[in-house]
Amino acid sequence: MILFALRCAADHEFEGWFRDGAMFDRQSAAGKITQYFDRDSRPDFAGANGMQSFLKQFIANPQADPTKLQATMQQFWDSLPAEK
Repeated sequence: MILFALRCAADHEFEGWFRDGAMFDRQSAAGKITQYFDRDSRPDFAGANGMQSFLKQFIANPQADPTKLQATMQQFWDSLPAEK
């Protein structure tokens, strides 16, 4: 894993974790990656059944309709139990 210190077009700083430099290049070239939800720090949302799998779907097909993917992510979020 590689940790990058990144800055978006709106000048917000954030961290990005990538498997390797090639994965960073692939995501950078996609041009459509956005932070869909600020809720992705919740472990049961961020994990393998949540955001990790949604990002993998996007990376596998960056030309897919992001609105459909966002709806799927929202459905998953809505299915989670209330936070304690």
